[in-house]
This record gives sequence, structure tokens and C-alpha cells, in this order.
Amino acid sequence: MIEARQQKDDSLQFSLYRQSAFSLIFSDKQKAKEVLEEGLALSLKKDNPLGQVKLLYVKGIYMDVHQQSDSAHYYFSKGLEKSRSNGYKSQEATGMNNLGMYNWNIGKFEEALGYFFEGLKLNEAHGDPKNNAKYLNNIGLIYQEMLLLEKSLEFHRKSLALRKEFNLLNEQPASLNNIGICLTDLKRYEEAEAAYMEGLQVAKKANNLLEYYLLLENLGYMYMEQEKNALAEEYFSMALDRPETLGRDPKSELIISGHLIGLYNRLNRLEESQRYIQKASEILKEYPDLKTYADHIHANSVESHYRSQKLLQARAAFKAYAQLKDSVFSKNSATALADMEVRYDTEKKERKLLEQKVAMTEKDLTIQRKEYQLIGLIILLLLIGLIGYLIYNQQQIKHLQFKKETALREAMAQIETQNKMQEQRLAISRDLHDNIGSQLTFIISSIDNLGYGFELEKPLTDKLNQISGFTRHTIGELRDTIWAMNHSTMTFEELQGRISNFLSQAQQAEERIMFSFEAEEALQQKELTSLQAMNIYRIVQESVNNSIKHANPSEVKVEASFKEGIYCTIRDNGKGFNLQSISDGNGLHNLRKRAADIGAEVHIESSQKGTYIQLSNIQVQQA
Repeated sequence: MIEARQQKDDSLQFSLYRQSAFSLIFSDKQKAKEVLEEGLALSLKKDNPLGQVKLLYVKGIYMDVHQQSDSAHYYFSKGLEKSRSNGYKSQEATGMNNLGMYNWNIGKFEEALGYFFEGLKLNEAHGDPKNNAKYLNNIGLIYQEMLLLEKSLEFHRKSLALRKEFNLLNEQPASLNNIGICLTDLKRYEEAEAAYMEGLQVAKKANNLLEYYLLLENLGYMYMEQEKNALAEEYFSMALDRPETLGRDPKSELIISGHLIGLYNRLNRLEESQRYIQKASEILKEYPDLKTYADHIHANSVESHYRSQKLLQARAAFKAYAQLKDSVFSKNSATALADMEVRYDTEKKERKLLEQKVAMTEKDLTIQRKEYQLIGLIILLLLIGLIGYLIYNQQQIKHLQFKKETALREAMAQIETQNKMQEQRLAISRDLHDNIGSQLTFIISSIDNLGYGFELEKPLTDKLNQISGFTRHTIGELRDTIWAMNHSTMTFEELQGRISNFLSQAQQAEERIMFSFEAEEALQQKELTSLQAMNIYRIVQESVNNSIKHANPSEVKVEASFKEGIYCTIRDNGKGFNLQSISDGNGLHNLRKRAADIGAEVHIESSQKGTYIQLSNIQVQQA
């Protein structure tokens, strides 16, 4: 900070502010904020737009790292706008990359891909050629998230070739690591091992310890997939043995602990498996935000606990696993569905193991019952006088064993029912995502590639953009359907977030209209069925879209309240319509049909002063 303040050269001064703030983002949040605010204020005072653009991008990264997504989007967009207005083409490319990272982080892969391609195009025309490797790498990572692994490999290899051409030694391990991950997922293990080993050599030569230990972890996982258990254990242990100077990586520790639990279960080393279950629990207690990475830990813990005869702990682990899977389905879109496909095969194996554990438990109970009967017989022969007591005692034991068996059968029946329901939801969601979502995504990607790779006439470009927009809209509708389908119930707070996101998108598209959404605090923890939530959302969506298309309003309000049931009102100040003349139209018919499906009453008024639609008396439960 002192050095930056004393620097006379403006370019060097703002470069020092930017470097100082970036280095503090991960270590001192408050200090980083102070440096950014001071640097931005100085850039305005000195009227230095280039320095301001670079600091705006760093502030966007600061917000993104600290999970303030809306603020991150604001600063990235503001920096991009200022870059364009001042003709800073290379900074415009950087802005595109930043917005690509932002959309990637919130699961909007198609949008992220578009930003990365646009950034690559700008950088090729106006930027440093060696920076093309960064954009190619990010495009490869998005295709990786979308499970288009061959496409991902193509871009990762292009990125690696550039990094080798420009001798970017410190960046090469990341490309080799990504190539190894794709090859592992494709089960091309020899090629994956070669990529990982080359990555270790380069990382060691470049002293890039972060990538070095990530490569060790991924090598361990690859060997585990091949059932090369000794090598897997060796590399996982090396990955955990990080030097103190490198700092702790709790996420990596948690993931490796989960792999080791599964590995030691496979090797029947249950004490070591239990030790890593304890280690994982301590990490999750200290870093609760990492719970979304704990699915394989809970799944492997079920097997370890059952085999260790810890039935209560096994049930608790299974419950945590099921709850986490439901939570993941409610938050993620295409990425979460793809990950669930991988875990589905594991889940089938887990169910088989659980069934084996149940059979073993029932067998143990049968042996135990026979032992009690034998003991009773011996005592009966020795102490004839106590026969009445022994018969009573034996009946009590049988009754207790019957209760245990009944409870165990009920628990397993419940688990089986949950598994079947989850399996059906997975199958339907996966089919929607893989068959329809992937085809739509491929259409968008193909259209974007046509625009990127060819100089097209304007009418054809407009037509392609029209098709791309329609396809993106269809993907949005598909996501809404998957979102509702993956819940049996949800809170109003989750529905509120969905409606708010829809209105935010409408606001961006129609800046002339003021959109607002108000909901009473009492609604937040009310629980709706997926049918109720989807129909309320569709009614609001259809009403708002009709208002935009036909009413020419300046204001659209959505309000929700609770009076012995949920009341939801959509109103605008547009030109209205004649209810009598369109009473048989499909729009109003569909609206009334959706309301009737969830037991709601619907009231519609319209005049030259605007339109008023109210859903009332929607019965819900407390979450």
C-alpha cells in the first residue's frame, strides 16, 4: 500500500494497487476491500479509465470469491462497459472471460461458453497470443462439465500446445491435469497416467506445488478406479502430506478422506476406514460449507458402519446421504444431473452391499435365537423347578427379537422405497437432460461455432440468432420442469427465489417496465408440493409475459401473503382487456385449469387502468 501511494507513474501505481488487492483476496478480506476502494477512488480522481477497469475486474473477483454473485456480475459488467467505451480491446476480452467464469460458477454453462468464445475471438484479434491458452482451457473445462469429454480433450490439448509453444511452464501442469481427468473418465487409463506423470514432472520443475498435489490426488483416484489399491493408497497418502508452507486445503482433504474410506472398505481394513470417517466429520464440522462434497463420504460410511455392526451410525449416514442428494438436486442444473449419473452406478453397488448386510444381520439374529434356546434347554434340564420362569424369559426374548426384526424390515422397506423413487426421478431427469438438454446445447454450440468460424450474411446471422434465442428459451423451460420434478416438496422461500430470478430476467429484457415482488415473512417456511410450486410459478410467468406482450404497462407487481392459505396477486397498470370477448381463450382457460389443479380459487379483473389476477386459498403446511 505504501509503495503504491508513493509511486509517481500512474500505470505502475494502479498495477501495484491491483496486485496488492488480488493477493489479499484469499487471506485478508477486509484489507483487500480497503485497497480496492482506495485504488478505485484514486482512479476516478486521476481520471485514469484503464486503471479503473482493471480494479473493477479485481473487485468483481473479490465479490465472486466471497459468494456475492450479484455484486460480482455488476462489477464485471461495469468493467466490460468501460472497456468498450474506451476502446480497450484486450481488457474487453478479459471482461468476457470474467463473465464466463461468473456464469460457470452459477451453473449457466451455455452462457459461459458463449462468453469464453467471444473472449477468445477478441484476444486473437487484439490481445497477447499466449493468453489464448487461458480461453481454450476454460472452454475445455465447460465441455468437461457438460460431459462432452472428447470435445473437452480437443480444447485442453490446444491450450497445452500453446503453453508449450510460449514456454508457460507454470501453466502446463493444469492442462495436463485436465487432460488426465478427461482420459480417466473415458477409461483410457494408460494415456491418463502418462498425462498425470508428465504433469508431476513439469509441476515439480516449475515449483507449482498446488497443481503438484492436485495431480497426486487425481492419480490416486485413477488407480482406485482400476482397483490398483496399493498405488491408490500410496498416492492418496502423498497428496495428504502437504507441506505447512503451502497451507491447508480442507476440500481436498475431505475428498481424499472419502476415497480412502471406500478403499479401506474394499480392503476390509475397517478400523482405518472408521478413522477416516472421523477425520471427514471433523473437517465438515470445521468447514460446514463443504457439505456438498460429502456425498461419497456418507455413501462409503454406510458400508463401513454396517460391516462394523454400527447399525445406528449406518442409518444416520444413509439419511445424511439421501438428504444431501435431495439438496443437490434442488440447487444444481445440468452439472448436478451429470454428477448424479456417475453416482447412480455407485448407489446400485451400495444397495447390493446393504442387502448383503441385512442378510448377515438376519443370520446373526437366527444364530443368536438358537443360542438362547439352547441355553434355555440346558437350564431347563438342570433346574426343573424354574421351568415356568425360563419359559416366560424365553418368550420375552423372542418378543424382543421379533421387534428388532420387524423394525429392521421396516427400515429396509423404507430404504428400498426411497431408492426406487430416487431412481425413477434420476432416470427421468437424466433422460430429459441427456437426450433433450444435450441436443439443445449442441444446437446452441453449433450455432455459436458457425458465427465464430464463418463470415455470414446478416439475414442468415439474424435467423441463426433467432434459432439460438428460441433454443435457449426452451432450455430454460426444460430446467424449470426438472427443477419442479426433482422435489416432492419445497419451501415458499425456494419458489420465491425462482420467481425473483424470472422477474430479474424480465427486467433486463424490458428496462422500460418496473417489476417488483413482495412476499410476507410468514410465507418463507411454508411447504408446498412440487405441483403447487410449479403451477404458481407458471401462472405468474404466463401473467407477466401476457402483460409485457399485450398490456404495454410501466409497472408490474407480484405480491404474496398468507391468510389461512397462500394468496398470490399479479397486477399491472397497462391498457387491460375485455374479459367477455376472450373468456374462452386458451390463456385464461389454462390459468384456471392450473389453479383448479392445486385447489386454488382465481379472480380476474381488467379495465383501462390495468389488470388484476389473484390466486387465493392455496393450502400449505409448515416446513
